[in-house]
Amino acid sequence: MKSRFAFSFLMILWATISFATGAAPSKKLQSVEQIRDTSVAFTVNPFMENCFGSKGYPIISSAKALAEMDSENKSYLISIELKTKDQSQINLFLGDRKIALGKTPSGSFLFSLLGDQAEPRLFLAKIEIEQNGNSVIYDLNYNVAENKTTLIPLPTDEQKHRICLRSQAWIGGGLSLFSYNQTITENQASAKFQSQTFGSYQLDLRYYPNPNWGFFGSYRNAQGEIDKGTVTDIASTKFNWTILELGTQYRNYDWLKEWKSFLIYPYVRGGVQKHSIPRIAIDNNDSATFSKIDMTNAFVGVGANIFDHKRYFFDAYMNYQLPLQSTGYSIKPNLMFDGGLGVGRAFGKLAVGMYLYGQSHSLIYRESSGTDTKEGTLNFIFSNFDLRLGYLF
Repeated sequence: MKSRFAFSFLMILWATISFATGAAPSKKLQSVEQIRDTSVAFTVNPFMENCFGSKGYPIISSAKALAEMDSENKSYLISIELKTKDQSQINLFLGDRKIALGKTPSGSFLFSLLGDQAEPRLFLAKIEIEQNGNSVIYDLNYNVAENKTTLIPLPTDEQKHRICLRSQAWIGGGLSLFSYNQTITENQASAKFQSQTFGSYQLDLRYYPNPNWGFFGSYRNAQGEIDKGTVTDIASTKFNWTILELGTQYRNYDWLKEWKSFLIYPYVRGGVQKHSIPRIAIDNNDSATFSKIDMTNAFVGVGANIFDHKRYFFDAYMNYQLPLQSTGYSIKPNLMFDGGLGVGRAFGKLAVGMYLYGQSHSLIYRESSGTDTKEGTLNFIFSNFDLRLGYLF
């Protein structure tokens, strides 16, 4: 009924688009703030936001409307000014009619409509903004009698679930668990031990510029110590494994799944990891010391972010690794992978979390020094259990 009423008194498109001139506005000219759709699902979790109308989608930054009456001709003129953040194509829908209003470099549009009713009450229209292949439709309602304008986005199902993760910075530390098994081929020596040590720490940064792509970087230092009786004649019993990681991840709306009260968003990830792995070196006098194997690995993996309707965030992933380069060693991998599982809860912009992270490396190494070549196998597993403090931005 409203659309028929609107269509009946909107007779002519009185003027085409013109650029906003910046002239002083009438006292009746009213600005309208962007109104987000508060009914969009899954927007209450602080670890995420619904980025409909932003981050790649066009958005109306302001809308103004003015009604002028002509008492002699019993007609009225409604002028509407729209501003978008970037250059956009504007389409106006009046009932079943679509009127293309064109483009402006500044993203500012001014158009006027002439009607023949002496006392118009309500102006109804839909505004479509197109930009870089994306489009958003807004419901534009102008109550002439009250001089009140509302601008309401009408998101599609995809736009309702257009999820942007909030960028995060984490710092934490906790317990490291090691399982180490090494053999040296030349003298058939071996070393096998386990270690449980507090003192590991990690730094983690995650940046999400849009709904699809994310970038992350982390530094981990897992520390351990062995019982001196496990490996005799070892100079120092302390060791550590450090990992520097840089990577990216990609998700797609079509992968989104809902299960009960949870939103599950799978992703694929990839990048590089730089490792400094402890290795027991035994010299010709059978004296043992910890040395390092420095290597750079590529990794690819899969994972999922899981959100509930409240304040919790879950993350799980697993990576397969392949050595790219090592210093002083020739590496032949048997199986190398890592993975993580975590849960976090937000308190405003701050968050706390518990994370379990692990690496498993099974490899054959060869060390050459002049004419001397040493070869061996290394099976090394470590797990970190961390408590973390995070900041959301």
